[in-house]
Amino acid sequence: MPPLSRVQVEIVKAKPAEHDLPISTWNLARLADFLVGEGMVDNISQGAPIGGPGVSCAGPAARTAGRL
Repeated sequence: MPPLSRVQVEIVKAKPAEHDLPISTWNLARLADFLVGEGMVDNISQGAPIGGPGVSCAGPAARTAGRL
């Protein structure tokens, strides 16, 4: 699995407002949308581990809980 880039790590550590977003905190869906929108990943795959093909933003527990 490829490591997250330094830029991706900095985005996760930053507040969304630092990227001119009108939200106060990241959640997995917002972070996924932002990374895809910025062209940092091609898509988000819910079946692969983070950093794997696509980039996973949630495991089975989150999907079955209806959060994604």
